[in-house]
Formats: sequence, structure tokens, C-alpha cells
Amino acid sequence: MTGRKKRHLVWPLRKAADGQLATVTEGSQDDLVAQTGLIAVTQRGERPLVPGFGVDSPVGALRVDPDVLQSACDEWIGPGRVDIDVVRRAGGLVEQLVEVVQ
Repeated sequence: MTGRKKRHLVWPLRKAADGQLATVTEGSQDDLVAQTGLIAVTQRGERPLVPGFGVDSPVGALRVDPDVLQSACDEWIGPGRVDIDVVRRAGGLVEQLVEVVQ
């Protein structure tokens, strides 16, 4: 292997401006953001070949516990690559911020 980073299809699957299927570079910020999103919406056990992938309460069912999402990202993406933070805003709004660390 040459050490060159590979390109693969982006998730969610979509077309690029040139009409081809969009791709991202492995390990890029866009790739890590997509991987984090995939983990956040996948129910643990949903993927039979990788039963531990995902979280127990994916986005859409309940708000994802930031500690659970952080742990899953550390396991599947790599420790220290993604930082999950919770911000409380005026009016009681709560946001989960995902920072990708290169």
C-alpha cells in the first residue's frame, strides 16, 4: 500500500455536481462527520454483521446520550478523533455539538 488515502462513497449517498456518486477521502473531516452521523442513527444490533455498531437509542427515537455517542465514536472511529459536547442555550434549548479532530 502506498499510504495514499482512499476515496469512498459518502453517506448519505448522493450525487456530486458532475452527476457522479459523491465520494470523500478516507479520514477527512467530511468522512468523520458522516461516520459520526451514521453511528448516531444506527440502532445497536441493526447491522447483523457488525452487531455492536451504533447506539442503543439512535437519533429519532430519543436524544442520544453524548457520553454513549462519544464512546461509540471512540470505538468505531478512533479515540480522540471526534469530540461530543452538549451546549445549553437560553430558553432551555439543548444542542449536541460534534467537533471532528484531525
